[in-house]
This record gives sequence, structure tokens and C-alpha cells, in this order.
Amino acid sequence: MKHNHRALLAASLLLVVFLAACGAKTTPGGQAAAYPAPQSPPLATRQSPDTPVTAPAYPAPGEPGPAPWQPLPGDSAMQRGEANINRSEILILESFPPQFRLTLQGVLPTPCHKLRVQVPEPDDQNRIQVEVYSVVDPLMICIQVLQEFEVSVPLENLPAGQIYSVWVNGIQVGEVNP
Repeated sequence: MKHNHRALLAASLLLVVFLAACGAKTTPGGQAAAYPAPQSPPLATRQSPDTPVTAPAYPAPGEPGPAPWQPLPGDSAMQRGEANINRSEILILESFPPQFRLTLQGVLPTPCHKLRVQVPEPDDQNRIQVEVYSVVDPLMICIQVLQEFEVSVPLENLPAGQIYSVWVNGIQVGEVNP
């Protein structure tokens, strides 16, 4: 009987620990939050209407703005990292004039890394040298698990009458003929 009591006590203790872990609030990096999320400041501490307003890095949902993979001015304060590409291909949309999209699938080192894709103008040899990488806040603590990505990047404003070769991180993906 005493043995069953210990087993019941141990099972109860495990259940309490499990429930506590499931109910714990976590930050986006996976760390347990030690305090509640900040609320909007009280009226007395808000800035005056004359204070300049800066736009957020990304627009509100539904509003036009940069794609999540486009480089941002604040990226220079971030640490640059890798983006491993597993698949890349060029899609030709059925339209006139033809439209081209570069689709990329791969993984980022962690969920805290943000994908960046730079599509420069063609060089003097008609090569489009697309650069794919990631940026991350070096002070952010993040779970160490790969983060998959899949994006479709437009290849736009290419003058007609030329054949352009498309390269991704130094590897040729294909050609486009606008």
C-alpha cells in the first residue's frame, strides 16, 4: 500500500510539472517570460502629437510594402548569416509581356534568422547575380532548430531583346528571355 502511495505521489508531481510547463508563457525565442507582455503606455507617458512618427519595418497586414525577404535599412545592425538553398528554379508566367519569378526553397539556421534576397540589375555580361542570405540579432537567444522557407521573387524590369542568365549565390539557375 505504501508503494502505491509513492507511485501516485510521483505521478501527481510529474503531472503538476507538465501542466506548469505547458501553461508557461514564452517569448518568440522560446524563453519563458518572467513578466507579462508590455501593454500600451498610459496616457501620461505617451509622446506628444508633435513627435515625428517613424514607419514600422513592415506595413500592416493588407497594406502594400516590401516583401518579408527584401533587405531593410536596419539590416546593417544585424549579423549576416547563411541561407541554405535546397531548390531554385525560374518560373515563366503566362502573360504578355512575359513575367519571370525565381522560386527558392531552403532552410535558415534558426527561426530567429530572417531571409533576405537581393536581386541586382544585370551586369555587363547579362548575368543577374541574386544573393540569398539571412540576418539575425546576435544578442537574441533562439531555439537551435532549422527554419524552412519558400519564396517567390519577381525578376522585373529586364529590357527585352536580351537573354539573361540567373545566378543564385554563385550557381547558375537558368536563363530568361523577356
